[in-house]
Amino acid sequence: MKQVNESKNEMESRLDKLEKNYKDLSNKLEELKVIRKNEIKDIVKEVIFDKDIKSKLFEEMKQMFSSSSSSESISKNKNESENDNTENKIINKVNELVKNKEDKINNQINMIQKQLDENINYINDIIPKNYNYIILQVKIDEKDSNKDIILFNQIGTYKYYCNFERDDIEIIIDNKIVNIKYKNSDEDFYYENYSRNCDLSQKIEYNLNMQYEYYWNFTTTGIHTVKIIFNKKLLQCNYLFSDCNNIYKIDCSNFDCSQIVDCSSMFYECSSLIEINLGKLDFALSKDFSHMFRGCKNLEKLDVSYLNTDNSKSYKSMFRGCLKLKEINVSKFKTTNCENIYGMFQDCSSLESIDMLNWDMKNINNIEYYIL
Repeated sequence: MKQVNESKNEMESRLDKLEKNYKDLSNKLEELKVIRKNEIKDIVKEVIFDKDIKSKLFEEMKQMFSSSSSSESISKNKNESENDNTENKIINKVNELVKNKEDKINNQINMIQKQLDENINYINDIIPKNYNYIILQVKIDEKDSNKDIILFNQIGTYKYYCNFERDDIEIIIDNKIVNIKYKNSDEDFYYENYSRNCDLSQKIEYNLNMQYEYYWNFTTTGIHTVKIIFNKKLLQCNYLFSDCNNIYKIDCSNFDCSQIVDCSSMFYECSSLIEINLGKLDFALSKDFSHMFRGCKNLEKLDVSYLNTDNSKSYKSMFRGCLKLKEINVSKFKTTNCENIYGMFQDCSSLESIDMLNWDMKNINNIEYYIL
């Protein structure tokens, strides 16, 4: 039985090492501020519940105890049934030992999981829910004071349904939540121009969904911070800031554009705009980038090197009239599906160079005035 005791000790030693590995892991997990709920089980499983390790451990112990029982039976002339009984007792003991260890570890896992859940809930409570937003710097001169200033709109959307409803947005101006003003579109004008070829159902649908321009009355001059929070993902952002002549700077780096299929004319004729921060926006679904920055005549800083344009079909007049831009990095633009670059860099009088060496031009059929 000495050998059996040694085997039990070895078994306990292995389980202790296993438990130590688990504790080391759990300590590391506790240091994390946030962890996805489904990750902990996968990580711990590799160390604790690995079936191969467990099976191998049982097999080794079974062989050791079986050989030990057999040798004792030969020396003491015990019959076969007694040997089987002894082996079963040993294996049951090992199973009990392992189960106790696993129960203990499972309890610890549950405690850690509970603590992690509490931490996750706490962090979720303090993390702002408004992760999908755009920040504007609006410059108000004396001539604009006490006037309704347009901040963004959905008037120019080509669809016969609203891009978003008024309840889908929140506005914070100078750190205060405000009820934004809005003006509905001229129904007769848009009905006439955009509904000529529509069937009756489309006309009814358009009729039920009004489009709006969003305004605010600034009573003091200077630069004001406006945060536009979108409570749902936009499907299109064309003309979103078109003709917003009081916007001084725009930060779109926290804007969720993953579902947007059209970003044409997004900043069209933002004549006072000097800087746009696009971050690493992923416009992977957008097919139309035409007129996106057209008429931004005072724009001095614009980085489009990270812009995902994989599915673009049109860059028509994209930067047209950006008089002050000296550099536009379009070297990574995807042009495989592109058909139109008409007037893309037209009237960019300060532009010093354009890197188009990697462009695939085989499908482009309209190239007129793209660099004039």
